[in-house]
Amino acid sequence: MGMRAFSVGLLGMIYLLVWAFLSFSVVYLFLNFSLSIQWFPLKILTAFFSLFLFIPLVVLLFSSLFYRAWPFVYEEGTFEASLRNERFLSWMLRGFIYILCFEFLRITPIFPWLPKLFGAKCGKEVFIAGKITEPPLTEIGEGSIIGGEAKLLNHVYEGKKIILRKIRVGKNCLVGDSAIILPGVEIGDNVIIGAGSLIPKNKKIPSNTVWGGNPVKLLKKAF
Repeated sequence: MGMRAFSVGLLGMIYLLVWAFLSFSVVYLFLNFSLSIQWFPLKILTAFFSLFLFIPLVVLLFSSLFYRAWPFVYEEGTFEASLRNERFLSWMLRGFIYILCFEFLRITPIFPWLPKLFGAKCGKEVFIAGKITEPPLTEIGEGSIIGGEAKLLNHVYEGKKIILRKIRVGKNCLVGDSAIILPGVEIGDNVIIGAGSLIPKNKKIPSNTVWGGNPVKLLKKAF
């Protein structure tokens, strides 16, 4: 392993340990406070709000700050999936924080705001119920909806390489349930992507259209 890759790995491990210590400390303090209350109904109520609101909110804020403060930012491109590669290590270690936070918070009411706090560029009245793998490489226009279990995959593996690209979704779009959007895709305004559809890498979807299928095909123009 090269010195630069070793330095990135070492910094990443220290970074993760500090993040984990602070996050678990907050969880411990909140739960300990809840359990210390003597009146049983209030104890149950406080524990409930701690588990489903206060703790998720604090962990989200800690995690998003650490994620954004990571000194090696995401860059579009293709790189080797190897622990000897500093870009791969940086991508993996930074993503680890986001994935853990994503899985921990997906059953909480603050889940739709998760990608925004982690760097996704979203317009007004955007609702996200699906998964975005690299928020800093994602742009979603105002009024758009990302359906449940839909996946915006900013990266794909091809052999021993990782391809990392931006995904852009225009204004007033609807990405249906369980749809999959691959790296480099650009979707225009007022577009509907049917449930379960697959949009291949680097495909450009024009505005005012309806698409569906695997892979997607044009179903309707100028609705």
